[in-house]
Amino acid sequence: MNHDVNLLNHSAIDRKGARCAAMSLLGFILAIVTASLANAQGFVDKNGQSVFGDQATEYERIPLESLPKPPANLARLIKNGEVRLVTGGEAQISPSDIPSGQRLMGETRFHINYQFKSESRWSQTALQRARGEWTITVRFRKLDLTVDHEVWLKSPPSTKTFWENSVVKHEFDHVRLSADPRIRQVFFDQTKPIKRFTVRLDQVADARNQIDRAKVQALVREKLRQAAEQTKDFVQIRYQELDRITAHGIRALPEDSTLFKEVPN
Repeated sequence: MNHDVNLLNHSAIDRKGARCAAMSLLGFILAIVTASLANAQGFVDKNGQSVFGDQATEYERIPLESLPKPPANLARLIKNGEVRLVTGGEAQISPSDIPSGQRLMGETRFHINYQFKSESRWSQTALQRARGEWTITVRFRKLDLTVDHEVWLKSPPSTKTFWENSVVKHEFDHVRLSADPRIRQVFFDQTKPIKRFTVRLDQVADARNQIDRAKVQALVREKLRQAAEQTKDFVQIRYQELDRITAHGIRALPEDSTLFKEVPN
């Protein structure tokens, strides 16, 4: 089974009237002062069934081959986080979520893909029989999680100075948080209660009042979706903390900050 979870949009915006600088001879202009918003977009499975929220609108890809070689730390992030650079189309964030007097400059679109194969068994004690309950035991023959990203830029900066651009740097700070390989362990920790849980018979019963295997599978699938959502919440808290302590990218990260402690570069 394959699920794609559209976890989070992180958006960079700049204040109208902020000091601006020409970033290339072609006339691309981006504000030096930037800010950002976080916006949970929801879950969409790979078969196209929307659970809530929408996928990204159409965009134009920015080929990495058209840019200078990125710094080593960003090159690793691009590879490990499966980062795509895009422009064009519309931002996913709702216009109503952009603070008055600010304009959108970029978004980081964060997706989780989790795959699983499972086998379920059920058992019942005498006490559970009296209560109309069953214990479901789940064995995962496969359980994995990967992350990919889209960094959307409203007005791509100069090719020559692309990797030094403040908006690009700020978005990759967010990528660094959500591409942290330890996010997989957060997800695995959230799935531990799924391996053995108790249900009422009426939650999984068929017309004959016997356990329906398909209903058990649907219940396991829903619990995995909830585990992915809890993982999203964990990442979103870290995204919000980064924006809080940097004023959405305006200030440098304090040297004594522990936000990126032990997060691989």
